[in-house]
Amino acid sequence: MATTLVILGMALVTFATRFTLVALLSRELPLPVARWLRFVPVAVFAALAAPELLRMGETARLQPEFWAGLAGVLVARRTAQVPLVIAAGLITFWLVRAMGW
Repeated sequence: MATTLVILGMALVTFATRFTLVALLSRELPLPVARWLRFVPVAVFAALAAPELLRMGETARLQPEFWAGLAGVLVARRTAQVPLVIAAGLITFWLVRAMGW
């Protein structure tokens, strides 16, 4: 019974969050909200990448993560396009790892 209640509760929360988004997106968003939403992908990407890059310690320069992060930062400064940043970071990571670092 407890498991069923937990599953129903999770379903209700999932439905509520998705329904709220559908209801909001059917209307015109206020300009400040639309501006704010532009920063969500960058914030999510930073939140995913920062812990991995900051935990490396004193051997950071030798790690593939460091070089991938550096490539990502350089591409981000030049293009400001998240897919290109991710691609540059992944390709750099794979190349550095293939070289045996």
